[in-house]
Amino acid sequence: MDMSKHTQKVALIYANLNPSDGRYAIQKERISLIDHQLKSWHFEVKHYLRDAIPEDLDSFDCVIAAGGDGTTLEVASYLRNTPILPIRLFPESSVGFLCSVDTDIFVRK
Repeated sequence: MDMSKHTQKVALIYANLNPSDGRYAIQKERISLIDHQLKSWHFEVKHYLRDAIPEDLDSFDCVIAAGGDGTTLEVASYLRNTPILPIRLFPESSVGFLCSVDTDIFVRK
């Protein structure tokens, strides 16, 4: 396969917040920003909720855990050979020691 024509597949995984949660609208907006950024780089993006992580995550080229340390650790437990990029969705309320980057940094041009 010619890798120059291979579309990179990314799994974007995040928590299933209740719409009554005050962070729901913020999460929805930030997930949309991440999705838009990835697609602008020509990645194929597949969304998964944290409570429905598929067993075949290693079939992706990269996995993004959007949330905090808990999401990162849970997603990492499904991976064997696939790189993970932890993105902290709520820097205003989460320390996120394991998160490599905040959403605003990831989507910065």
